Amino acid sequence: MGYEWLSNALDALRDIRPHEVAQVLGAPRRWPVPGYADGVKLLSIWGRTGEGRGLIVILHHAGGLDWEIVGAARMDEEQEARFREWEATQ
Repeated sequence: MGYEWLSNALDALRDIRPHEVAQVLGAPRRWPVPGYADGVKLLSIWGRTGEGRGLIVILHHAGGLDWEIVGAARMDEEQEARFREWEATQ
């Protein structure tokens, strides 16, 4: 599975490093959550960095096994609680 950054996605990162996004995408325990934005089908991957920080990475399916990284954000308190609940079931 290949991941490529959208051209402006790297510039939009705030307090997140690209290697942390890679850690979440490669984590053995990650939660795929499908969704839509502006009518576009997206996939968010909820996971933890190597240091345990909760991040959500947003992907767009580019075709085949390829995905475009649209963006990433830190989990807020509510998202962190939902993710902890999910982790407890795994």
